Amino acid sequence: MTRPNFLLISIDSLRHDFCSFLNENENTMRFLDDFAEQSTVYERAISPSVWTLPVHTSIFTGLYPTEHQVNDGETILGDHPTLAELLRDAGYETRSFTHNDWFRTAEMARGFEHEHTRMPGMIDNGITNIRNGMQDRSFERVKKGSKQVLEAPLVKGRKAFFRHQLKGARTVSNSISRLEESSSPFCYMVHLNDVHHAYRPHIKYYRKFGDEGLRALHENVRYQQTLKNKREEIYTGNFEIDEEQLPLMKDLYRASILQTDRLVERLVNTLSEIGEAENTVVIVFGDHGDLIGEEGSFGHSFSVADELIRVPLLVHDPTGRLAPGRRQSIAQLNDLYPTVLKLAGEIPPETNSISLLDHSRDAAFVHFDKMGREWKFPRSDYPPFRQHAIWKSTDSKLVYYPDEDREAEGSDPKLRSELDEHFEQLDPIPPKGEARLSEDIQQQLKGMGYL
Repeated sequence: MTRPNFLLISIDSLRHDFCSFLNENENTMRFLDDFAEQSTVYERAISPSVWTLPVHTSIFTGLYPTEHQVNDGETILGDHPTLAELLRDAGYETRSFTHNDWFRTAEMARGFEHEHTRMPGMIDNGITNIRNGMQDRSFERVKKGSKQVLEAPLVKGRKAFFRHQLKGARTVSNSISRLEESSSPFCYMVHLNDVHHAYRPHIKYYRKFGDEGLRALHENVRYQQTLKNKREEIYTGNFEIDEEQLPLMKDLYRASILQTDRLVERLVNTLSEIGEAENTVVIVFGDHGDLIGEEGSFGHSFSVADELIRVPLLVHDPTGRLAPGRRQSIAQLNDLYPTVLKLAGEIPPETNSISLLDHSRDAAFVHFDKMGREWKFPRSDYPPFRQHAIWKSTDSKLVYYPDEDREAEGSDPKLRSELDEHFEQLDPIPPKGEARLSEDIQQQLKGMGYL
């Protein structure tokens, strides 16, 4: 039997309620609205955490964050077979593509041949590369930095008119080039960052949602940057978000989703062009959501709100193992690990995740453990650094703060014993060790608001 290919498309910071194939009041996904009609759509999909690194490590291992313990970029994933390692050993070509530097840390993408998207005109990175390249006598690094500096004026000019080159467009072009020369069977992982804050879509996509002038758009993007810089003040109640900025911010978010929808369309159309559409399982998901003013906050940290943990999940399976339709059963992103392996004809290692082919779950679980760093304010001023949740529905959810041994206000106390049982059965794997984040990775992650 011919083994299917896999195309996994991860969209950073994509909320379920802004996806038009899940919310008829939105108009953000022209292509995926139609694609969803031919796919299995999980309307109650839950992420195991609320930010990129632990979520993708869970997807690639089938382990919950408490089990794999990869909650910062310096903890190296321990000895547990990843999805890419197992498929590679089974004869698959395994590649991953993204601009997000978390994929270059912690060995969380182990088994994939990873290709990082270089963005043009990043002058700060360019100067750093020139300086470090001269110190290390690395001609290639000096050359790379010089190119970044020279490209900067053109990139800045395009940004001024919201006609800039998109991160996702380059990532998709890179992955398409590889797809066109790929050998079946393959498993490609494409992670798109265009929906991540700050939301700065191309003007042609914004015009589908609003008619504000360039000055207002620039002011809003600058305000988003202010919110990133003031995130600790926001978390501790020392900075109040200007609600008048939120409607435009949400329209820019919508436009970023529509922009990404077109990128997904390019990827899926390529499968038809190379003759692999009928043998490729396409999986599209958001890794987590974003708060855009909810809870008086911005971004994705210090919360397990539904806006962060409820994500879109769509599986298009032309092989017929998963019938098209809407599923009300709960699914978790880490369930993709055994599901993909079974679709590939492999026996998945035993984990606490389930195969969506032949099992269903009664509840989903979320693990948030804030990574260590230096904090501007006393730790007691922040929301709890550890937050665990069990989710059955919006109205049947419990959030527990283990460091304080208390439940969040409004939680359903009947769920506490199930949450305790979940954590009692977990068997953490020892990390391989620790590694320092390189200077260029730290710089990029700081720019995204992670460090």
